[in-house]
Amino acid sequence: MHNPYAAVRRLSGLVILAGLLLSGCGEGETTTDLGPVDNGQEPDTAVAGLNITFIAPDPSIRPLVSGTYKVRFRYDDEMDLPADITVSMVRNKDFEPIVIGVDGSGEYSVDIDTTVLLEGNESIQVKAVSSDQRQVTVKGKILVDNKAPLIEILDPTPAANGNFIGGLTIRVRVTDQGNKVRNVRIAVKDFEWTWPEKAGDAAEVVDTRIVDGTEFTDLEVPVIGWVGENLIMTVTADDGLEGHDVLVEHPFTFVETPGFVGGEDVPLVSGRPASVVAGIRLGAAIDGFWGVAIADSNELGVYTRVSTGVLQYQGTLIKDNCPVIAIADMNDDGADDVVAFCGVEDTRRIVVMVQDEGYTFVEMAFIPLTVSPLEIAIGGLNSDQFPDIAFICENNFESTGIILSVVDDFADLVGWGDAVLYPGAMS
Repeated sequence: MHNPYAAVRRLSGLVILAGLLLSGCGEGETTTDLGPVDNGQEPDTAVAGLNITFIAPDPSIRPLVSGTYKVRFRYDDEMDLPADITVSMVRNKDFEPIVIGVDGSGEYSVDIDTTVLLEGNESIQVKAVSSDQRQVTVKGKILVDNKAPLIEILDPTPAANGNFIGGLTIRVRVTDQGNKVRNVRIAVKDFEWTWPEKAGDAAEVVDTRIVDGTEFTDLEVPVIGWVGENLIMTVTADDGLEGHDVLVEHPFTFVETPGFVGGEDVPLVSGRPASVVAGIRLGAAIDGFWGVAIADSNELGVYTRVSTGVLQYQGTLIKDNCPVIAIADMNDDGADDVVAFCGVEDTRRIVVMVQDEGYTFVEMAFIPLTVSPLEIAIGGLNSDQFPDIAFICENNFESTGIILSVVDDFADLVGWGDAVLYPGAMS
């Protein structure tokens, strides 16, 4: 009896023999390397009569994929024999291959969870082995992007919640192996750095550090004019895909160079020694114009603020040693005045200098003392609306001094009375 399956086996044997002759292989796997083709697929191995054609991914492009992706392909066998088809990844060796058994030629598909794949360029490998051990392998290209760009804050940037003094040097690196980095913005206070310079550019890595051989340069943020404060550096980036915008906030604290300060953190003039310094508003408080009162062994003077961190000499209030001063509005006119203890031995006194027009000061009270105050405090001690003066000294029996304001019959300020000592304060 005629056996049709024997004819099939004979035909298969001829096909296998032809494959061996073409490949030059005497034993082992019967494959033929067809080399690259023009349709965008990457055939690996094939034999006559077998073919795999990708439908998705489209062989002519490298499509961007994410989430669950359906791989679709056409399997053709001239002999139309059953086959085992294996779908795997070329780059991601940890991916568990998917094996399906088919009855013969046809269109097939498998679902791939791309979230377990590596980001970036990948190739899907589809291998078919027919029941008579003929085989074909084809690769299709995809671009995997399931993740937003990665933002890294690197040294020498101050540590998160740390502080820095002097200059501010930062380094930021943004990476995206999928659709690539499209935009980066770094901002702290009024400083801003953006990338790219040319619209439409993209890169897998954007780094603020510029490397030239063995040398490198990091981003310098100008801090001239800054006062000490808590800051937040913000870094934003995206890869051009919806939902992949990233924001990182990096807090740190700017610490000013140590030095005397007064008012709105106005530093003492460089090179000027002082035993005491205090901030003082010049003019009405609402003007917000700050200066600083400085006392040393020879003089009590006032400086005005020219700009942030820069003071200019305004004038001398008292030409004497004034080791203790206090700043307060003594005559209730809305401007700061100066109360100072000055002199030694017979010249010891408390002086009240009230602020006049043009940021000048005039003496309103001169109160002789027999003791040397250690500290002065200003506050209300009697029933009028004007401040009184209290101080402490080293007198063993009468260590607290009180100087009360004096008003006339119309409740207008006349001045301040004599200093009266009381026992009380211990230090």
